[in-house]
Amino acid sequence: GYFESPYSSVQNRKFAIYFYGQVQANANGYDAMLQGGLFNRSSIYTIASNNIERVTADSKIGLVIRYGSLYLEYFRAHQTRAFKTGEPHAWGGVLIGVGF
Repeated sequence: GYFESPYSSVQNRKFAIYFYGQVQANANGYDAMLQGGLFNRSSIYTIASNNIERVTADSKIGLVIRYGSLYLEYFRAHQTRAFKTGEPHAWGGVLIGVGF
């Protein structure tokens, strides 16, 4: 993108634009939200242990436009399925903010 180093003590540029990407892998040993609590195994609203996806991934890409202390960001996030019969998820958003 078009930006200055965040580690520089002098910021001369008022305008910046850049893309970013983030990928994360997760190893799930126990998911209390899907498998029930550690001590409550009697709920009918649980998923069997053999149906849980033990390795999942998250990713996020985005575009940031900054002018002075104002910024506008558009992002898109993706998440793989958490259990075998589940579906992957995707969402996005727009952020407007002020840095100080």
